Amino acid sequence: MTRKFFSAGLSILFFALIICALAATLGMQLLGDLKTYVQISLKNVEQTTGYRITLDDIGWDIFEGTGIRVDTLVLYDAAGAIPLFECRKVHIKFDILPLFNAKLIVSRVLLDDPHFTFHRTGKGSWTLPPLAVPVDTGSISSLDAFSDFSIALKRFTINGGSLHFNDRLRNVKFDLHNMRLHL
Repeated sequence: MTRKFFSAGLSILFFALIICALAATLGMQLLGDLKTYVQISLKNVEQTTGYRITLDDIGWDIFEGTGIRVDTLVLYDAAGAIPLFECRKVHIKFDILPLFNAKLIVSRVLLDDPHFTFHRTGKGSWTLPPLAVPVDTGSISSLDAFSDFSIALKRFTINGGSLHFNDRLRNVKFDLHNMRLHL
């Protein structure tokens, strides 16, 4: 009796381990395509806005909580010559369980050493990225999949950032360094 119970227990344990290994392999395949998804999204943003976004690396940040880590994120102006935003590291942490209720709760966005640069040309126009780009969706039905989805941000942090204004029309420069912001 004990031998049969032990044998059945080991069989169930090994079957469960094999199922977990298959699920982990499938999950890592889906999660591993993060770089591909990001490159496709960045190409769409560039085509829509004209602004170019580059990054050195992006990956899942699981050890410090569920999230995404981006190394060296840079946003260039439409001409691609002037960096409007540079950040050494971006950490975006989110809660997993609310995703099952169609809620994305971003628990923390952390920008390490970001640099914001605003230029005003000699003609008087500022090189600022648009806050929202109007998108022609064709019909509202294309957005139905996301109509019940909500997004919330709990905490936003800037560590050691700088802000640069360069007004070439009035020949004025203004710089703020070592900014710390916690919202």
